[in-house]
Amino acid sequence: MEAEVRKLAITINAPDSLLRGYDRPKGDRTPHIEIHGDVYHYVSTERGYEIFRKVINDECELFFMIFQRITRTMSGDDELKSKGGHRDCRRIIFSRMTELLGMVDSDWELKQKEIFEQVLIVAPFEDEDEEGGR
Repeated sequence: MEAEVRKLAITINAPDSLLRGYDRPKGDRTPHIEIHGDVYHYVSTERGYEIFRKVINDECELFFMIFQRITRTMSGDDELKSKGGHRDCRRIIFSRMTELLGMVDSDWELKQKEIFEQVLIVAPFEDEDEEGGR
């Protein structure tokens, strides 16, 4: 599995630090993968407590979740380097994350766009004007 993640990660030039550690819990919320028969468990723990667990039957869905995390981190790093001004920082993060996912798999790009559209219904972008108002 790690070899396949690395192979896909080349297409987006993902840093090596984001590709390691899926084989065991780190305890810092970094997800790891447990395999139980034909089922994958995408699990996040912190200080010995389970924070999140998603049971996945499809390997493609598992890779999507792995690359959501990788591209979210990469997009956040890009946003920090940008001079976004008074625009909602999620504009850059959402755009870049969707772009990166699409470079790996065009279906993932569409899937992530739908997820972000649902987020924006509940929490629309909040850009500020030059004086700091909305």
